[in-house]
Amino acid sequence: MLGLIVLFAGLSVYSAFIGPAAAKELFGSSAMLIFWGLSLICIFVCLVLFPQLTRRPPLALIHIGALLIILGGLWSSEQGHSIQRNLLKNAKYQTGELIVEKGKMQNIMAVQNYSEWAWLPFYLALEDFTIKHYEPADACEMPVVRQYLSSVKIIEQDQVVSSKQIRVNKPLRYGGYYFLQQDWGLREGNPYSVFTVVSDSGIGLIFGGYIFLGIGLFWSLWSKAFKRI
Repeated sequence: MLGLIVLFAGLSVYSAFIGPAAAKELFGSSAMLIFWGLSLICIFVCLVLFPQLTRRPPLALIHIGALLIILGGLWSSEQGHSIQRNLLKNAKYQTGELIVEKGKMQNIMAVQNYSEWAWLPFYLALEDFTIKHYEPADACEMPVVRQYLSSVKIIEQDQVVSSKQIRVNKPLRYGGYYFLQQDWGLREGNPYSVFTVVSDSGIGLIFGGYIFLGIGLFWSLWSKAFKRI
């Protein structure tokens, strides 16, 4: 188990120097899938072979938290989504790209680096797109973009079920996906927004795992500090 932790720490340090794209490919590889599987097995074996871990609530919470985090990470990975599509007939993809023109709606997104197309079970309509700038210091200074704003509506069965303004770092979450403002452009004078679509599969497990892990660590450290008093 210690060897797996040291290996993970080394890979984390290495990934900091190879860039986000290469790091994503590394941690989403089949080799890392095997690594996470071995980590799950090790934690489960520890809980079975050392029952005293389950009799001490802080340690039990820490191990359960670690299990949930790894399970959530596996479920949210590209391989996890592939299993969901093949075995559970779930049509969700890990990530995609959706382009919507102003005044129109769209539910077809590009996936797998534009090699495939996927259909959302609802439509995203772009009502308006605006660009906000910082106030220039003087009249000769070029204005600097402060924010991209996309006013959108979610349409299901010809009914508007949600409305929101998407901006950078302020995504829309709906129907099991996050919609993030990525880019924009003009098509025959009409603006369009480019949204990165990210599946939320496994997010609940990961958040729950961190809550268990945090409570377990706090409980363990607090109880040790209390005993010293």
